[in-house]
Amino acid sequence: MSETYQEDLEALAARVTELEELSTHQERTVQQLNEVILQQERRLAETEAALKRLAEKFETLSTSADTPRSLEDERPPHY
Repeated sequence: MSETYQEDLEALAARVTELEELSTHQERTVQQLNEVILQQERRLAETEAALKRLAEKFETLSTSADTPRSLEDERPPHY
């Protein structure tokens, strides 16, 4: 084999190695980003559930505030 051909093969092998390293790095980055997205999705679902519970509680409190309460149900101020 000629020296130029050997140099071309070595350069090509180096480029392939570099591309393989880059691909591995990108796969790792994509996996990390996927994990972050899954965590954010779980947090969003938890937040939506908490907001729904608060909205229902607020609605219940608003409804109960509109109904008159008897003095017998009230606690004295010193309790």
